[in-house]
Amino acid sequence: MRSSNSPSPLLMRLVYCDYQGVPLAAVAAGIRTGRLPSEEPLKEDELLRLPGISSPCGFVHYGRDEAGTEVYALWCRAEPAFVARLFRVREELYGEGEWSLRHVSGIAGGCIIALTWRLARLGSACGRRLFYRAVVNSYPRLLCFALEDLQENQRLGTA
Repeated sequence: MRSSNSPSPLLMRLVYCDYQGVPLAAVAAGIRTGRLPSEEPLKEDELLRLPGISSPCGFVHYGRDEAGTEVYALWCRAEPAFVARLFRVREELYGEGEWSLRHVSGIAGGCIIALTWRLARLGSACGRRLFYRAVVNSYPRLLCFALEDLQENQRLGTA
């Protein structure tokens, strides 16, 4: 019998990916799993409590969403095709269930959010505050993005 902590090999896994090295994937995963509010406004301490948020890059398991899907966040400077191939190889070599990649890069913030993130990473209090404000400004788009397919699955399940 498999423990509740070990994922089933057939369980789908959802990975929010940001290829600019900005932890917007962590924000989307936090929304999806309920770690962040699905209502606005986002508080700065909620953002800063996200696992791995202060790391320059990361691959973090955020838990399960309401549908039972395992949710992860990946942020690093990488080529999207390389990351997609990496997860396909994992599926083939380890017999893992499907990894579904959702690209967060470009959903919100663009160059401004990347610049404020870099300033925050340098230890600048102003940069941290500007990054928070940039995430707050992008939060409605991130909410829609993170919850759209979950709501679609719920609608199809009740129809």
